[in-house]
Amino acid sequence: MLAFGNMLDLAGIERSTVRLLRHQDNRHAGFPTPYALWRDHRERFEAYQATQSFASEPKLRATYWASFVGVPERETLFVGLYAARLLGPLPADRQHPITGGIEPAGSCNVYEVDRLPSLSEYAGRLWIDWGDSCRSWIQRGDGKAKRLIELRRTLGDPPFPGFAAFIANLSDIESLPATWQAPLSATSGIYLLTCPRTREQYVGMASGVDGFIGRWREYFATGHGGNVGLKSRDPSGYQLSIVKRSARPRRPRTSNDAGRTSCRAGKWALTGTDMTKADQIRSLAADGLKAADIAARLGIRYQHAYNVINAGPRQTLEAATKPSPSVDRKRAHKANPRSRPTS
Repeated sequence: MLAFGNMLDLAGIERSTVRLLRHQDNRHAGFPTPYALWRDHRERFEAYQATQSFASEPKLRATYWASFVGVPERETLFVGLYAARLLGPLPADRQHPITGGIEPAGSCNVYEVDRLPSLSEYAGRLWIDWGDSCRSWIQRGDGKAKRLIELRRTLGDPPFPGFAAFIANLSDIESLPATWQAPLSATSGIYLLTCPRTREQYVGMASGVDGFIGRWREYFATGHGGNVGLKSRDPSGYQLSIVKRSARPRRPRTSNDAGRTSCRAGKWALTGTDMTKADQIRSLAADGLKAADIAARLGIRYQHAYNVINAGPRQTLEAATKPSPSVDRKRAHKANPRSRPTS
């Protein structure tokens, strides 16, 4: 098995002198993740990496840092090898690399971090298996092996999969490529949240400024997005998917929208209350998904999805409740016994 330790060996770097750092900071909803910083604002990423908490100092004592970033779907991407040296507490206030706010003097340690040419050809292309302990973001280079998963030919983001095929974790929305965020911010409609622990599903509507992305940011920031039905539940890494895009354009921004990222009046209900399972199946089928894909997305049996798709459109309420002609004649006979039903 090839592991990242083998890469260090090939570069002539002693494994014990290296600390592996996996950056994935989800504390700042609405701001770029470390992955997005590295991808789009390299200098800000390196400024972010150069300040670390006092508590992390013992674990960070090493000559080199091999830096990785967490990306959607819990994958881990190598972004460079750095020489690191502790300078001491942050000497003066500075702008926070992620939020733009003030990072006060003396609140953390600052390091001199210099990017090295060694292994630079693999930055942004080498993917590893970090293992199940993502919370243990500082690990030793001579510790548990990190298996190499893939070496891609070029650095780049995958194309947007389309609204019908889009699936992501709520915790990953700030790491989505800009080419994905643009259509999701410009589009409104109905979406589905699935709780990975209980498998319960919630249907919601995004109809404000910033479309789907704006509404999802509220959930990421609060755990419930203002939805009364979810406030009593433990926050979880909901899985996101889109049930149907709205045919109407999003309402324009007004002065009342100042400081808001999306409409707070989204209508929520447990699946099956406002939108039945059959409604969801028909909507996804109309967007081009096959019965097997719909069954996997909604967590239902294939036969259920197949039967709904092939049952044709629903009867209207009027048609479903209107009595047949024979029932009409029998009711008329009861009202007038002398009249004789013809059938």
